[in-house]
Amino acid sequence: SSSYTTHAAATFETSPHRLSILLVIVLAIAIIVFGRLVWVQIIDAHAIEHASDSQRTVTVDVEPRRGTIYDRNGVVLATTVDAYNFFCHPHKLQDPEQIDRLVSALVQACGGNASEYREKIEKLHLPQEADEKLHKELQRLEKQPYGSAEASVIRNYLDVALELPWNTRTRERTDIRIARRILDEDHFGLEKVKERILEILAVRQLAPEQPGQIICLIGPPGVGKTSIAMSVARALNRKLARISLGGVHDEAEIRGHRKTYIGAMPGRILTAMQQAGTHNPLLLLDEIDKLGSDYRGDPSSALLEVLDAEQNATFRDNFLEIPFDLSECMFITTANTADTIPRPLLDRMEVIELGSYTDEEKRSIARDHLLPRQLAKNGLKKSQVRVTDDALREIIRCYTRESGVRNL
Repeated sequence: SSSYTTHAAATFETSPHRLSILLVIVLAIAIIVFGRLVWVQIIDAHAIEHASDSQRTVTVDVEPRRGTIYDRNGVVLATTVDAYNFFCHPHKLQDPEQIDRLVSALVQACGGNASEYREKIEKLHLPQEADEKLHKELQRLEKQPYGSAEASVIRNYLDVALELPWNTRTRERTDIRIARRILDEDHFGLEKVKERILEILAVRQLAPEQPGQIICLIGPPGVGKTSIAMSVARALNRKLARISLGGVHDEAEIRGHRKTYIGAMPGRILTAMQQAGTHNPLLLLDEIDKLGSDYRGDPSSALLEVLDAEQNATFRDNFLEIPFDLSECMFITTANTADTIPRPLLDRMEVIELGSYTDEEKRSIARDHLLPRQLAKNGLKKSQVRVTDDALREIIRCYTRESGVRNL
C-alpha cells in the first residue's frame, strides 16, 4: 500500500513537467508547419506571377539524389539541388535569383506563351471577325489561373484555329490540254464524262473568280468515280482531301462539337481542310448516298450549307464558331445511286452519270492499266508473264460479269 502511494505521488509530481514538454514540442511543430506553409504560398505566388504568360501545366519527375527535374517529354528543366528543393524543400531557397531562374526555366519549358499566340494571329492577317474572336479568346487565356482546366480548353481552341490554312493556297493549273492528257492516261473510255469535266475546267479558265460547280459522279461500283476525282485534282494541281461519308449519321461529324464538351473537335470538313493544308483544295465527298440520320441530327441537312456556293463562303463550324471561307474549294461527290440522296442536296450538284464498261473496254483497261499494275505488285517482269487477249476475254465474260473492273 505504501509503495503504491509513493509511485502515484511520483507520477503526479512528474506529470506537469511532461505536460509542459509536450506543449513545447507541439508548439514547435506548429511553428515549423505554419512557417513552411507560408513559405510555400510565397513560392507559389511568385511562380504564378512569373508564369502567368505561360498558362500551361507541367508534369514533372523528380530524382532526389541527382536533383534533376524532367518534364513530360523528358526534357531536363533543371539539374541542380536547388531545383529539387524548389518542389520538395522550398524553405531552403533563400536567394530570390535562384527562384527567378528556376521559374524562368519552367516557363520556358512549358512554352505556349500568350505572346507566341499573339504573334501567330498577327501573321495570319485574318478577317475582322475571326481576328476579334481569337484576340478575345487570347485575353481570356491570359486571365485564367495557372494550370486551370479552362485554360487548356482555350489553348486547344487556339491551336486548332491557327492550324487552319487561312491564307495558304496552291497555284491552280487550268490548262485544258494537260487536263485532257492526264484524264486519258488514267482512264480508258468515258468520253462523255471527260468532255463534261473539261467543259467545267474551261469555264474556270474563262472565269476563275466565279464559284466552281459541285460535281456529283453517279455510277455502279468499280467504274472509276474516285479515281476520276483524283485525276482532276492532279490536272488542276490542287491538294486532294477525301471524306468518306458512308455510315455517317451524326450532324456533329460535319459541323463539329461545341468546344466546351469533353473531347470536342472540329467537323470532318475543317479537318479535311487542315489535312490538305491549303485554302483551295479539292474535297472528295465519297459515298454521299449512304448518309444516315437519327435522333442526333441529319448530316445531309448540314451538307446543304457546305455544298451551296452562295452559303459556303461563311461556313460556321460549331467548334470554331467563326466563319470559314469554303468558296475556293472544289467539291466532287460520288454515289452509286441518286435515289437515296435527298432532293434539296441533289439540286445543289451537277450530276454526271458513269455507265458500265463494255467487254472490249474492259479488255483494253486490263491490258493497259490493270495488268502492268499487278505485275509491279507481284514483282514480275513483262517477259515472265504472257496473257493473251482471248484469256482476258474469257476472264471478263465468265468470271467477272460486272459493271466496273474491280473484280477484274
